[in-house]
Amino acid sequence: MRLKYEDNFYSAVIFWGVLWGISESILGYLLHFTTGIAGFFMFPLGFYFMRKVFKETDKLISIFLISAIAAGFKLIDVFLPSYSLVTTINPAICILMEAAAVFIFFKIVEQKRGSFNFRDLLIAVGMWRIPFFVMLVVSVLLLNLGDVIKLTPFFIVKFLLLDLFANMLLIYFYLKRVNEKREWFFRRVKSFQLLVCSLVIIVAVYIQIIIH
Repeated sequence: MRLKYEDNFYSAVIFWGVLWGISESILGYLLHFTTGIAGFFMFPLGFYFMRKVFKETDKLISIFLISAIAAGFKLIDVFLPSYSLVTTINPAICILMEAAAVFIFFKIVEQKRGSFNFRDLLIAVGMWRIPFFVMLVVSVLLLNLGDVIKLTPFFIVKFLLLDLFANMLLIYFYLKRVNEKREWFFRRVKSFQLLVCSLVIIVAVYIQIIIH
């Protein structure tokens, strides 16, 4: 019985972690370089994956495990000639920071027996932004990475204010919806296991096309 539970636990972690990693690699890339609004949607999407694995496994540690998988997908970019080490490592660190913030958020929600408010959401959305922004500032000032990391006034306002409020609203309405109605969309079923495998193949082909 315990073996079956462990199989389901790791199956869920791998499934949602791979989906998150692929989303970051493909959707995040497209939104960032085509529209510039990746910051509006990618964290709420990551939050969705983290919530799904937590609800399915009932273990908060699963949040960190799928974040490690998603961060690993971002680190694949190290092997791509168009990416620098900094632009590859920073997103991976960001994903791990997001997981830490969401871990604390769900810990608070557990203590409140499922209820939450905007202050709790601010923890989930803002707690990782401040240390990540400080890391960017330190990188520019002390490591002379200003040619790679562009801390323009627009970026600062967008990252610390616009993206933050957009994330809070999207996550708030998502949580309200799933609390009021049964969550039916995108369950982990056998057909989606095949989907994950297919997406992994697509990502592999995508990387090979860029390299060559």
